[in-house]
Amino acid sequence: MFRYSEDQLRQKVAASLVVIKKVLDTSRNPQLAEYVHHTYDDKYLLAEFVTKGLCASNLTCLKLLGLTDESLQTIKGWSNESRSVTLRLSSRQGCSFVENRTREIDSATKESVTVGGLGITRKTVTTIHESVWRYTCAYELFVFKGSNPSDRIVLGCREDAETVIILRIDTPPYEPETEFPALDVDVSWLVSTIDAADSQVSFGINRSHSLCHTPRRNEGVAKAVRHANQLSAWCSAATARLFGFHGAMRESSLDLAALDRSPADFVPLAPLLEEPQPGPLEPPAGVQRVEAGPTPAAGAGACQLPPADLEALLLEETRFLARKLGSMDAVFRGAGAAAPFSAAEARVVAVLRHAADAAAAYVSSVDYLENLLRRQLVAAIGKTVTCSEFTAYMQFHCRKIFNESHAPAAFCRAIRRVGHSPEGTISINAKVDDASGESPVRMLSREFASGEVPGMRFALNAAAEVVLRGPVFAHACVNYRFSTEAPPPLTLVSRSRQFSGYVLLLGRIAGAGLFLPSHAMLVMNKDEFEIALNLHEIPSAQEFKDATQALSPEQQRFARAYRSMQLESTLFAVCAVQIKPQLELVLNLPDDSLTKEIQLTQQLIELFTRYHIPPDLLSFQCDALEDPSDIPPSVKVEMVKKQVAAMFKVISVGKQAEIDDAKQRKGPVSPASSTLQPFPVIRGQTTAKEPTSSCATQYGSESGTSPTFDVTQIPKLLEAQFARHATAASIRPTIIQLSSTWTKRHHPQLLSPVVVDVLAEDGQRLEKSRAFDLLDCLTRSGALPVQASEVHTIIGATHCFDETLIETIVQNNVNPIERVELSTLIIASTLFEKHPRELLTPSVAAQVQKYSPMLFVE
Repeated sequence: MFRYSEDQLRQKVAASLVVIKKVLDTSRNPQLAEYVHHTYDDKYLLAEFVTKGLCASNLTCLKLLGLTDESLQTIKGWSNESRSVTLRLSSRQGCSFVENRTREIDSATKESVTVGGLGITRKTVTTIHESVWRYTCAYELFVFKGSNPSDRIVLGCREDAETVIILRIDTPPYEPETEFPALDVDVSWLVSTIDAADSQVSFGINRSHSLCHTPRRNEGVAKAVRHANQLSAWCSAATARLFGFHGAMRESSLDLAALDRSPADFVPLAPLLEEPQPGPLEPPAGVQRVEAGPTPAAGAGACQLPPADLEALLLEETRFLARKLGSMDAVFRGAGAAAPFSAAEARVVAVLRHAADAAAAYVSSVDYLENLLRRQLVAAIGKTVTCSEFTAYMQFHCRKIFNESHAPAAFCRAIRRVGHSPEGTISINAKVDDASGESPVRMLSREFASGEVPGMRFALNAAAEVVLRGPVFAHACVNYRFSTEAPPPLTLVSRSRQFSGYVLLLGRIAGAGLFLPSHAMLVMNKDEFEIALNLHEIPSAQEFKDATQALSPEQQRFARAYRSMQLESTLFAVCAVQIKPQLELVLNLPDDSLTKEIQLTQQLIELFTRYHIPPDLLSFQCDALEDPSDIPPSVKVEMVKKQVAAMFKVISVGKQAEIDDAKQRKGPVSPASSTLQPFPVIRGQTTAKEPTSSCATQYGSESGTSPTFDVTQIPKLLEAQFARHATAASIRPTIIQLSSTWTKRHHPQLLSPVVVDVLAEDGQRLEKSRAFDLLDCLTRSGALPVQASEVHTIIGATHCFDETLIETIVQNNVNPIERVELSTLIIASTLFEKHPRELLTPSVAAQVQKYSPMLFVE
């Protein structure tokens, strides 16, 4: 596998251009493709040009290794029979003992001494014991048909090559007999491109094939690149195997560096284009023929080098190889014909090295085309677009294509009554870009009319169920993920204003009209909650189908049942309950009577959440003979105020009594630390809970019609729609989950600075308990329905791309805008129950239909 290097390619092309300009006419000026004005089709033609050059160059190398024209016709016949053709190098070596011998070596220095008046000269003689070994090796290079090596054509071989190894130790230098693993490379694709009759190379890219994406990413070039990578690896391994034979020639004076000092390689494979030249060019005589290929489209191919140029360059390559092999003969002639590494092996190594260089040049050339596309795309845009920037663009794009009533809107809801200031806001934010920071996510949104969907309800506890009569909304949150680049993180932000508040419930929709809140909080007096949302993708409809088709019926039923639960889990729900309207309802007060009663509202919430006072003890009650409508609202409010004051007085007395009792028993007790619940009998005085079924009946009968839409069916409807469209196979349903820790910002006192708390599991549990205690009082334990509420169901989906944004466009030739546009229209059509044409602005409907016609099939 080659790693593309722009610098290396430019250096090699510059060196090749020196030779190319000598081969071609002096008026010619071929250049790298980026320096010549060309069309997109020219890149396809250039890919075909260099692929034909690779095939012709490989064929030249095979002929230099020993392939004859007759043999070529034979292996082409194998290919026509749909049998594979494999090139194999088999080799072996052996080592046998010859003899042990001893020899003496005189010292180079002499010493003169005088003994008894006589001069004597003496020297040192070293006795050396040596073992003599006979090393033999053999190899065979051949092609064979299918899986039967015996049906083969031998290209070259060496038998009984030997040398003598002399060692000063008795240990044999090699194993007595070694049969090396065969080195194989499949050359079937190469043979399929060659016409054996005239040795003409034929190759073309089928642009109508479903797997043809770009000049680099298509079936034909993919096979060529795979062949080049495999051939290069095989050539390297075969070269190393032959060099291993030279290692046994320990007494040899041969210099293998001569292989590198031979004339520099000339490979006629480079991504070159040229300004148009007048008149046809004829190839030189005796050159390898290359088929011209299909006629290019109008306007394309004018800047391509003609086939005559490629044939001339291939002829120069043949001359170069002939000169190089001649130099190998001269350098290695002294090795002897029987040496393990002789001139014959040097020739094979030189050819294999050239074939590897040609493979590397080819892969670099087609990778250059893809890199050129990438650079041209970035140059056209002016930058490398990120996932966040793509999200910002899709918001802009959706505003253009959707009509006003169906366009995605920012999910930022003001919690308010009609004609009143908001109590606070709920939003889901994402950081789209660094400049604007976090902003609300834009979602497809639908508000259901009264009676159009089943009434929502949820359980306060095992004995109480609350019915929600407020509006119900459905939203679709579509995210985008490119490769490993995650979509912008989402954050749910809940804020309230001073002296205002509401109850926020978070959970999921588990069935028709059934809301399962997993978390809740009381948001009031400038509180702010920030909760990170985790996105968990489940397999797309197509991925699920592919994964289950090979399972047993029992396994498939289990998988489908579990996926049904997963799909319902994609219905994330947010419910906001306004406090003041429900307080007025439970206390029997007229609408808007508590709007300006700030202190009274705060006291009521404290009594309900801290002391769990039943609302019946504080609500307005009139005599049986009085008509409540005749009593002014101010009188009703004053009566509630008196009851609240009396209740605080009773609480104060009860606290003081508990403090006095504690002083007598244990010592002083701080009033703030008192946990006394002074009214154990009050809880027993709560009005009996009305049957839940009566509340549900009241809610269902309000509109006088049966519900016509079930929100919980949206994931299944989307699943069916995505399964119908192959281009939507990468859309994965997404489960939205709350993070394990929250951030809460609040003001303990009116003028105190903001305090930031991090809520873990225990803190979240306390917030839920506090909110549910308030809801229990506001609904009389479920006896009263909640009128001032709104439920938002959010369906999550993520459009996943396997590559990065730029690589999706460059490598897969996919416009992500059109893919995401398609998936968004599918989701919108399902959510609004309308034909896509009804959702679009008239000015863009025709363009959308052109690129997504499958949506407009009646």
